[in-house]
Amino acid sequence: MLVAEPAGAAPWTFDLLEKEHALSKEGRPVARVRLLKGGAAEVTVGVVPFGVESDRRGRHFVLTFEGVEVARAQQPAAWRRRLLVLVRGAMLDRARAAPGAADVPLVLQAEHALGRTFEVRSGTRRVGRLRPRSPFTTRTEITLPPYLPPAVQAFLFALVAVQWRRAKKQG
Repeated sequence: MLVAEPAGAAPWTFDLLEKEHALSKEGRPVARVRLLKGGAAEVTVGVVPFGVESDRRGRHFVLTFEGVEVARAQQPAAWRRRLLVLVRGAMLDRARAAPGAADVPLVLQAEHALGRTFEVRSGTRRVGRLRPRSPFTTRTEITLPPYLPPAVQAFLFALVAVQWRRAKKQG
């Protein structure tokens, strides 16, 4: 299980740790996510940097590695916490990139209108969940399918954190 924890005193910076269970004290570092202005972010997996770019309105997001698109997300309606995510099939977790592989469409959406838990759906099936440990914390339990590489899992968490930051700014 992945757990996102705030990284020290840095605001909106998180370490993603692989843990045996959510309450374990120790975990293996997997990635770091740092939110920037707007919807942009920096994602680092191990020592490998990825970028998350956003448009001016903060409704289109792209995860890139060395200029190559790994995944993208679009928030069709500003007032709904629902994002359509497309993971490039060539970049899925496998020994090497497969240029002809099919892309994987996902939906990242709030589980409830006022809640902070988000679910990941593939078609009509729920395949993952990003859930804060309590209403007052950003510590998050992340359960996602193993075929999604760590960078994509960190990207999905970054999208959720952007939604939380927006909600906090709006009061």
